[in-house]
Amino acid sequence: MSDVALRIHTIVACIDFTQASDRALVFARRFAVQHSAQLLLVHIVDPAAISPEEMDAHVVLSEMIASAKNDLQKICTELTDSSLQASWIVRHGNVRDMILEVARASHADLMVLGSKGMELTGRSRFGTMAEQLVRAAPCPVLTVVPEARRQEPEKERRRLLLVPTDFSPASQAAFLYALAFAKSAECVLLLVHAVEDSFAVEPIAGQLAKLRARGMQMLLASARAAHVQAESVVRTGDAIEIILDLAIDRNADYIVMGVRGGDLIDGTRLHGRVQHLMRRSPCPLFSIYLGKSQAKVLSGHTDAEKISLTESHTNRFPVP
Repeated sequence: MSDVALRIHTIVACIDFTQASDRALVFARRFAVQHSAQLLLVHIVDPAAISPEEMDAHVVLSEMIASAKNDLQKICTELTDSSLQASWIVRHGNVRDMILEVARASHADLMVLGSKGMELTGRSRFGTMAEQLVRAAPCPVLTVVPEARRQEPEKERRRLLLVPTDFSPASQAAFLYALAFAKSAECVLLLVHAVEDSFAVEPIAGQLAKLRARGMQMLLASARAAHVQAESVVRTGDAIEIILDLAIDRNADYIVMGVRGGDLIDGTRLHGRVQHLMRRSPCPLFSIYLGKSQAKVLSGHTDAEKISLTESHTNRFPVP
C-alpha cells in the first residue's frame, strides 16, 4: 500500500460571491497550487432568484449574467497572475443541476464550496446547496464554513486529518481518501469511533468492543503499511459532539467523513450527521459519498487492498 497517492487534476470551485464562497476559494486555490491542478470557477445564475415583479425578466437575467462574468474574470485574472491555471464559467438554470453538469463535463476530481452563507442574493440562490451536492457530486466535496481556519500549519506541526469511522463501506471509502491525502501531504490521521450510549451496556457491549478493536487495528495496520502516522480514539456518547470536540481540542486541519445514502428527503433536504458537521465544523470537511464519488477517491490501491479493508461488508469498494 506504500504507493497510495492522491491525484487531483481538476478542481471545481463554486462561487456565489458570499463570504462562504470567498473562504472556500482560499482552500480551492491552496489545493490547486499543491497539486498543480486546473482550477475552474463556476457561478450559476438562478432565474428563480428574479422577482416575479420585474417588468423584463430577460433583461434582468442578462444583467446578472454579465455582472457575474465580469467579477469572475477579475478573480480569475488575479489567480492566473499567481501562476495558477484558472478558468471560469457562468451558466444559468437550476443551480444544483448546472453545477453537477459542469463537474461531470470537466471530469472534476474535487469540488469546493462554502457550506453556509449561501442565502438568497441578487445573483443566485444556493440555499442548502452544499447538503444537496454531497449526495450527487461525481467527486469528493470539500465544504468550508466562513469561520474555518485558513492559516497554514506551523512548520513544526504536521496537518491533522480527523477521520470518523463506523466501519461501514462509506467510512471505509473516507479512510482510503484520507490515507491518500495523508500520504501525499505528510499528514497525521486521527481515527475516531463513537460508541452510542445505547450500545455501551451489557450484554452486547463486550462483543461490540472486540469488533471495534479489530476494525481499528485493521485501519491502523493499513496506515502503517502506507507509512502514514495514525492514532485512534474510541469514546462513548453523541458522535457529532465527540467529533466536534476532538476537532477543536486537537486543532484538526480537516475532517474526512464518509456519507451514506438514505438521508435525502424530497430530493432537497438532508438529515444526519454530515449536515450538522457541515454547519458546525471548525475546519473544512471532506465528504465522500459511496456510490457517487468513490471512483474519484484515489489511485494506487490494489483490488486485494480494497477488499481487505471492507471484507466484512457486501458492498465492497469498487475499482476506479
